[in-house]
Amino acid sequence: MSAFLINENHIAELVKGYYKHEKYDSGSWSNPSTSEAGSVIDLNESRFESQPLAVAFFLAWANVESLKARYRSCTDINQADYCNRVVQATRNNKEADLSLAELVMMCGCLEYQSREVADYYNSDQFHVLNKIRQCFTSNLVADSLKEGETTWEYVA
Repeated sequence: MSAFLINENHIAELVKGYYKHEKYDSGSWSNPSTSEAGSVIDLNESRFESQPLAVAFFLAWANVESLKARYRSCTDINQADYCNRVVQATRNNKEADLSLAELVMMCGCLEYQSREVADYYNSDQFHVLNKIRQCFTSNLVADSLKEGETTWEYVA
């Protein structure tokens, strides 16, 4: 397997898409895998002027950590510089307006590029990205169905 550093605009589009489509965001992010199930994830939001910028930084940091885990000799990446470029791209992101299907696929790409760290699927980074993907898939399903066309539970 290989991993690569995601384009800054890739993460910016995911974050922009999340805040565009999430209608019920409580403003908090949690990790149900921790010993304190559902504990709040600390995004260090006080360092940023908005929560979306903190989320972008958090996802960018995870991508670099994955590369460092995969390629132990990977020393040429300036992690802080890359993360700051992602934050800047998120701040200035007004270009694309991607479909929900594109955004779901882009979550898969970022997950694949960020999963090289130990225990990734229990990490805060995974749960942040998973919440973003769930937002996109829920909206995609809702958009494809007419009201009353399906039920939450199977009924015979």
